Amino acid sequence: MPALEKAVLEEVSNDDIAILMPIQFNPTSLRMQISNRTEGGDQQGRQARQYVGTGSTTLSLALVYDTADEGTTERPRSALEYTAQLEYFITPRSKGSQRQAPPRVRFRWGQLALEGVVESLSVDFDLFAHDGTPLRAKASLSIKGQ
Repeated sequence: MPALEKAVLEEVSNDDIAILMPIQFNPTSLRMQISNRTEGGDQQGRQARQYVGTGSTTLSLALVYDTADEGTTERPRSALEYTAQLEYFITPRSKGSQRQAPPRVRFRWGQLALEGVVESLSVDFDLFAHDGTPLRAKASLSIKGQ
């Protein structure tokens, strides 16, 4: 029986992998949107639509993190440990007093790989321990290819 391949997020710096973050549960679906930049063709008398620049690719995925069976009743493990790792990929780096761009990231799973920058991150928490510790998180992540 073949081994289960896990999806990963990697920080990419000068073609070196700086941070490797395995995904707890593989996504159940991925959405890839590919677009081109065109101009013209909007009004009568203008020339036909023309390609004017490079297009873009955006990969959107939903991730689930569940720590309900980790930790103990007295000391539950928080799903925030996983979502904080995702926040790392969207947070711009600072160089001195200037803010820089977020790190380049590569999502890799099987034959699919996309390198770019995390454009958006949205996290919903929907299961909590007795003390309010979030035990389940659903994260929506959007990576714009570069």
